[in-house]
Amino acid sequence: MNKLLAVLIAGLFSVGAFAQQAAGTPANPGTPGTPGAVPTKPQAKAEAKVDAREAAKPGVTPKETPAPGAADAGGSAKHKETKAEKATDAKKAKRKAKRPNKAPAGQGGTPQ
Repeated sequence: MNKLLAVLIAGLFSVGAFAQQAAGTPANPGTPGTPGAVPTKPQAKAEAKVDAREAAKPGVTPKETPAPGAADAGGSAKHKETKAEKATDAKKAKRKAKRPNKAPAGQGGTPQ
């Protein structure tokens, strides 16, 4: 049991030391996506292909999405009510018509 605890504690120390490694020294220098890593041939080929596609489309800019709540959002920002939402609203109105003076439900929890 003591040996097991010693191994676990040593493992935690090694994990801590690995986590605090400097940012300039990657753990695996060949890992894709790390700065300074040498791309493999398929990666380099794919990147060249993407660059060629972008160069072949001069003057084409990606569509800009308007900010939420913007005044010039246009008709695309309007929410169309679905059939289920209409049915829900109809049920709520019908329920309210049955008991118009009913107090709104509380926060919930166990009744006393």
